[in-house]
Amino acid sequence: MPDLDLLLRHLGEEAAPDQLSSIEARVLNRVSGHSFEQEPLRYRVGAVTLALLMGVAGGMLPEGGRSGNDPVAPFGEAANLAPSTLLVGS
Repeated sequence: MPDLDLLLRHLGEEAAPDQLSSIEARVLNRVSGHSFEQEPLRYRVGAVTLALLMGVAGGMLPEGGRSGNDPVAPFGEAANLAPSTLLVGS
């Protein structure tokens, strides 16, 4: 089995390919030329409608693994686990 640390060390010592130095400029050049406003209206309406439907459907999905009786403790531990309540006993 090859030593992963040794392989990563050799990979880090290798010089990066010359094409990587210009990839960011090429990507930004291709992305800057596109605008959502250039798309036909039906595509824009379809994209917005699909996003809204996905959001509504995701919000309607049941939350798994939790019961509705659990107390909510937004600022730390639940109140029933506080030291003052644990010292009192049952």
